[in-house]
Amino acid sequence: MLTKRLASVVSHCYGCSPVPDIPAMDVALSTQLDIRFLNNEEMSDVTFMVEGRPFFTHRVLLMSASERFRQMLADSPDNIIHIGHMTYSTFQMMMRSLYCGGTEGLKISVSEAMK
Repeated sequence: MLTKRLASVVSHCYGCSPVPDIPAMDVALSTQLDIRFLNNEEMSDVTFMVEGRPFFTHRVLLMSASERFRQMLADSPDNIIHIGHMTYSTFQMMMRSLYCGGTEGLKISVSEAMK
């Protein structure tokens, strides 16, 4: 039934003209989570320790974000990953861009970006 309805809509829109190709979906699109989950201990399943402070994250987001995160998770049987090469605020900004699906609306100074 659904197929007939879709066919009717396509026929109405295009008539006898050929239906244009549907572009391939970009499988590299990032996964994102609601901003309320950012550094929220509730339901988190991975903890990063940055400058001695915990930052709570979610495996599903990290696994879809990059091969590097997948490797870090594989190397950490207790789901605690220590980060020693960046500040907490820089790490927080990086995670915010992952959770929000990009850097749009992110306010950052040039010196912070260079870190």
